[in-house]
Amino acid sequence: MASPTQQTGARAEALAESFLRSLGYRIIGRHATSRYGEIDLIALAGSELVFVEVRYRLDESYGTIEETFSAAKQNRLAAAIADWLQAHPEYEESDYRLDIIAVSGRDRLNLRHHRAVELPAVAD
Repeated sequence: MASPTQQTGARAEALAESFLRSLGYRIIGRHATSRYGEIDLIALAGSELVFVEVRYRLDESYGTIEETFSAAKQNRLAAAIADWLQAHPEYEESDYRLDIIAVSGRDRLNLRHHRAVELPAVAD
């Protein structure tokens, strides 16, 4: 059985997925893992590949959700994306970007969508 934290995270990811679908995105992957970490959602927006990081906090009294996206997390996510692209050569010619979806609240969840967040370069 999932912990309350896992249940809340799953709710935030379900909201993010529903939001992206409402924009016409097609979800092609969930919880893609690599040795570097997990990519929450992978979608297609037209022909563009979109990697999505879903971030949740109950409230922002100690800083914004976006501030929780540390440099270490960004580096791990950039490496996970590079791994995923290498494992999926059918997308090697696709343009891609990273979006962050920030979700907050308890009973009623609020969502902010940040498109095309810049990631650090990954060394070959």
